[in-house]
Amino acid sequence: MKYLFFILISISFISCESTKNEEDPIVTDKPEETPVGTLEEQLTRQICSKLKISAIEKYDLKIYKEELNRDDSIDWIITVNLKDRAINEAIENGKTAKMAEIGFLGNYNYFFFVDGKTKELSKEVVVPSSAKAELIIGFENITSQIHKDFVVDYKIRNSRRRRFYAINNNSPLQVCENVIFYNLGLDGKETESYVIEYVNHESNASNDIVVYEGSLEQIKLEVPDDVYALVPEIKSTGKIDRIWHYSPKQRKYYMIQP
Repeated sequence: MKYLFFILISISFISCESTKNEEDPIVTDKPEETPVGTLEEQLTRQICSKLKISAIEKYDLKIYKEELNRDDSIDWIITVNLKDRAINEAIENGKTAKMAEIGFLGNYNYFFFVDGKTKELSKEVVVPSSAKAELIIGFENITSQIHKDFVVDYKIRNSRRRRFYAINNNSPLQVCENVIFYNLGLDGKETESYVIEYVNHESNASNDIVVYEGSLEQIKLEVPDDVYALVPEIKSTGKIDRIWHYSPKQRKYYMIQP
């Protein structure tokens, strides 16, 4: 009987020890993974993940660099064009001819902001437009004389528009938008165009966006799709169409009469 009691105690002890060992966490000194590749390669992988770009999908990516937020570092604007995706989706939906006529209009042009100091990538910004025309980026002193802001030009069929952006909390903030031209290359249509200038007043830290009526000769296109690559010369007539004035409180421009 005593022998049996000793065996039971031994089994109980072994069982408790086994349970305790299973519950003990396994501690290992696992080093942090080092990012692979150059900064551009790392950001490209992040962008492909955000936009769900597969390994076999074709896309166009461009990088523009400028200091945009007064932290003494060079920031990046990265544009992405998904024209092949637009064409493939039109084929899948049986709308190739219709979509081709409007330049495969849709959500196929994107851009990202990369903070030069932290190297962090912003959320994607989609610019609905014709996929056959990539976004055009420019840098200007708009809301500030100290640092640059940026503009994004995009095309919808035979027109071109411009959006104005500032950086707010490391994210792009649209502050204004204006037409550059309409109806270029359309038979029987008069063109409508504008020239934009940035005018500073000593009392303001920001610039006014002054829009002048433009002069743009109509052209005949042998190939309609050529309009997406055209960068026509627009001459100012000197007549002011409108003035956009910046409100720091609202962080956007509002229109005032000339």
